[in-house]
Amino acid sequence: MIPEERRVVALAGLAHGVNHTAELTYAAVLAVLVAHFQTDRVLLGLFATVFALAYGVTALPSGFLADKIGAKRTMALSLAGGGVAALLVAGAPTLWFLGASLVLLGATAGLYHPAGVTFISQGVRLRSRAFGYHGVAGNIGLALAPPVATLMMGLWSWRAAFLLVGFLFGVSAVVVHLVRARPQEDPLAEGRPASGGASSPGASPGTWRQYLGPLVAVYAITLCNGLIYRASLTYLPTLFREELSVALLGINAEDLGGVVAGVAIFFGAVGQYAGGLIGDRYRREFLLLPLALVVVGALWAMGFSSGPLLLLAASLFTFFHFMGQPLGNSLIADYTPGLARGRMYAIMFMVTFGTGSLGGVIGGWIAELTGGVAWVFPAAGTLGVGIVALSIYLSVAALGRARRWSVASG
Repeated sequence: MIPEERRVVALAGLAHGVNHTAELTYAAVLAVLVAHFQTDRVLLGLFATVFALAYGVTALPSGFLADKIGAKRTMALSLAGGGVAALLVAGAPTLWFLGASLVLLGATAGLYHPAGVTFISQGVRLRSRAFGYHGVAGNIGLALAPPVATLMMGLWSWRAAFLLVGFLFGVSAVVVHLVRARPQEDPLAEGRPASGGASSPGASPGTWRQYLGPLVAVYAITLCNGLIYRASLTYLPTLFREELSVALLGINAEDLGGVVAGVAIFFGAVGQYAGGLIGDRYRREFLLLPLALVVVGALWAMGFSSGPLLLLAASLFTFFHFMGQPLGNSLIADYTPGLARGRMYAIMFMVTFGTGSLGGVIGGWIAELTGGVAWVFPAAGTLGVGIVALSIYLSVAALGRARRWSVASG
């Protein structure tokens, strides 16, 4: 990468890592909020749900803003608004003020993702690698948020944790606004048909409709992955509590859920990095199929294993699941012209954070129906069969485009 591209990735990575601190900071302080506001977990859980809904809904206007005023400005706007909202959460005098502030935090933070990935897709040639770095930064933010929030509560109070979040959002907004890093790609440039390789400039405005079928297939894969992710990670700690009757590595079964969350985040970060590396070396459509097959197998194994084998299967799932994210982000760029890319990413993140959130509810219904959470994972694996079929379609379509391009070019 040239220096300009590295600045693009660094700014997006900073914003992404900070963006993901908000949701898990709230999760970390939730138990303290129960006592502080003399309420119950149900209402605070409802606040979390509305936060997540707002986070997903504002993805759509973010895409339009990114295409209208620029991705970098939209990123700065998201961070600045999130900083103000986090400070309002920190100073919340009443329970309902807290809830309203959390909705505002979700709505402003939700503006980030379509803008951030558009910024990368328009400014970096090695897109998959850049998306891999971007994903690692987000996972680092996720991993650090709970222990840092716990430390702030131990030293001061839960309000201090959100004051820190507000400070990080505000500083990041200033950095993103001031640092010069302009996308280099000409969104109107004509290029060869998107092939999922490092040199794909993306579809041109005159030809992108030929990629409509593959684009819809990528959205369908995103939907399936969103459902799988939410259902699996929601019930993974419970699965370990149910399936571990003895201590593992000196940690008892009751406490292992938190450790598993950390393991999942760690392997997810490694998977993001690996996906970014391979996505710029090989045709991206062809990589999706083997990843999907491993994910399906790992999910089925999770439903029928226990102890160390369960931990191994869960680690394989998170690694290969997250490996596919940079590939999917890159394929959106391959199949769309630059001027429409913000809106295309907006649809993707609406699907991911909005419809995908139903995975938790569906998983709960399966758990109630079967009397335990173990069957949630094979059910998610069955949904992964759809990803396998869609991946085959994308591979065949890519081969067809390559043949047509070869004939047309002589």
